[in-house]
Amino acid sequence: MQIKKGSVSPALVIEDIASLLAPQFRAKNLHLVNELSPESYDLYLMDGTRLRQIILNLVGNALKFTDQGMVKISCQIVDKTLSIEIKDTGIGILNEQRKHLFDAFSQADNSSAREFGGTGLGLSISKQLTELMGGSITVDSKFSVGSQFSLKFEVEPSTSKNELIIYPNLFKNVFLVVESELYSRSVRLMLKRLGCTISRLDDAEVAVSDMALIDCGGLPVVFLAESYKPAVTQDEGHSLSFPFTLGALASALRSSDYKPRIDELQKLEKKFPNKRVLLVEDNFINQKVACLMMERLEVSVDTAMSGQEAIGKFDSGHYDLIFMDCQMPGMDGFETALAIRAQEQEKRLSKTVIVALTANAMEGDRKRCLDAGMDDYMSKPISLSGLNQVLDRWIF
Repeated sequence: MQIKKGSVSPALVIEDIASLLAPQFRAKNLHLVNELSPESYDLYLMDGTRLRQIILNLVGNALKFTDQGMVKISCQIVDKTLSIEIKDTGIGILNEQRKHLFDAFSQADNSSAREFGGTGLGLSISKQLTELMGGSITVDSKFSVGSQFSLKFEVEPSTSKNELIIYPNLFKNVFLVVESELYSRSVRLMLKRLGCTISRLDDAEVAVSDMALIDCGGLPVVFLAESYKPAVTQDEGHSLSFPFTLGALASALRSSDYKPRIDELQKLEKKFPNKRVLLVEDNFINQKVACLMMERLEVSVDTAMSGQEAIGKFDSGHYDLIFMDCQMPGMDGFETALAIRAQEQEKRLSKTVIVALTANAMEGDRKRCLDAGMDDYMSKPISLSGLNQVLDRWIF
């Protein structure tokens, strides 16, 4: 066997293997997770064919001996050392059987070999190829818990640029909605490679229902559903299911659905530095989105999750404008606005502009907002351009 070095991206080799084996993971209802560091997408001088064969053998073996849970492939490069780990939640290996694990045709346990099929030459060949490439392979395992195979190679960076992973003009801010912590680090590493700043939203089930009330004003929302579950529709955001590649994520972020909003965003020139706004909104996701929009307009934002909290903050601070969610449990936005107006009269304070945020756009709702002492209202979904117009109208 000979080694033929070329320019290789370890991360792209792993992504290709994950795509190849995805149907088999789907058939066993197993999770396949890739955690690939940003630098692992760069090019290094090594034998890509042999690297692929080694990883394919190890991941295939993990798939074979895992009936529930997941297989995770991790890859990072530190000080010219390429480290790859394949971790599974399979049957595991007894301590006394590890020393023969890489022998040709060895099997961890005869009973498991009959049930799952033996490892055959896979592990033996993987060890030979790893050592032929100047690397090392080790295994750590706990019976009935799982196994972890670790590869290490000394590598030199290639002078070539990887044209396959150059993604210009991507979004710098992304809303990330993840159903499971299992995938959080994986996608964060991808977004870091793409140069994105991440705003994290943790509850996908809640977010899917709430995102219908949010226009992100040029910022894409990426929903990451758990493996092989039905994804949310594109009407609610651009959805992806694991395992997916860096290229697929980049395509989602570059989706033409978002381009008009980018153009709109770039035309906004009005900023509002040194202006303070109180946002009264009981939904964390809506609150997070609105705050990020206002920060882009250089507005200083305080938040309140309830009417009572809003009254307390109003009593202790000065605000140029208050955005008031009308549909809140307990003291709703109408009652809160009336209480603030009463407090202004009692203390002879100047009137603060209150803008209602409502999911309804009926004329009756507008009248009810004005009757409660509010000055203006915005219909959800709110947009960056809409916020810009309201702030420009009321803040001088």
